[in-house]
Amino acid sequence: MAITEAATVSPIDLPVSFEGGPSTPPGAGLTLLGYTLDRSTLKPGETVHLETTWRVDGVPKQLLSLMAHVLAPDGSGAAVGDGLGVPIESWQPGDVFVQRHTLTLSKDAPPGVYWVQTGVNWLAGGKRWLAQDAHATGDRALLVELEVK
Repeated sequence: MAITEAATVSPIDLPVSFEGGPSTPPGAGLTLLGYTLDRSTLKPGETVHLETTWRVDGVPKQLLSLMAHVLAPDGSGAAVGDGLGVPIESWQPGDVFVQRHTLTLSKDAPPGVYWVQTGVNWLAGGKRWLAQDAHATGDRALLVELEVK
């Protein structure tokens, strides 16, 4: 999904809750509590590390992935660092965990203002969970700007 007019978008207010839709059992969801980004400026070809902090509101019955993407100024994907380092079989409601994402830009990434986004998607089929917060954008949370020089 592309962002239009990315420069007019503001970072979200936290926390943001995500739910997987009608196939998700009632109460099964995740809440994004916070994030850290190890730098806000980088050069083409460099890597940025994003850590997202999540609370388990309810345990889903299917495998999922936490997405982390860098979006170029035109809204296209510039880097992807999806994954899940904590198996859902061990989750209990109320658990809090940190997911680390590694995002590397291509060596020909043009300079400009990029955005870092996160969210949740089902592993099978890739359908994204919906953000249940007015400050998020549909099926993702736009976190912070990233400047490529």
